[in-house]
Amino acid sequence: MPFAGRERTSNPFEPSDRPLSVAELNTRVKRLLEREYPDVWVEGAVSRPTMAASGHFYFGLQDETARVDGVMWAARARALTFRPTEGMQVRVRGQVTLYPPGGRYQLVVTHLGCDHVLRHVSQ
Repeated sequence: MPFAGRERTSNPFEPSDRPLSVAELNTRVKRLLEREYPDVWVEGAVSRPTMAASGHFYFGLQDETARVDGVMWAARARALTFRPTEGMQVRVRGQVTLYPPGGRYQLVVTHLGCDHVLRHVSQ
């Protein structure tokens, strides 16, 4: 119900509230996501792994029915003890956020482990 709590005008193109700019909408959604999901663990398969010239590691994380973009900033990516490859099953920890200029949400990953590394750490 997009007009819940507000009177609807007779003209749907004349909203009762000031319309948001796209940038304002994306900034608000970014804040909501970061507040609701500040620290999450997610498991899935790596897709399209790319190490950028900047040192940032970009990748997708997917399962049978869904995909999310992920990024690990250079300082963290340099600390990885293995190189994630296409299809590798991993567990990541990070924050859900939204990149306002692109309007797409992503995981900013702080920890990334594969099954072999996770077994080694837990022993």
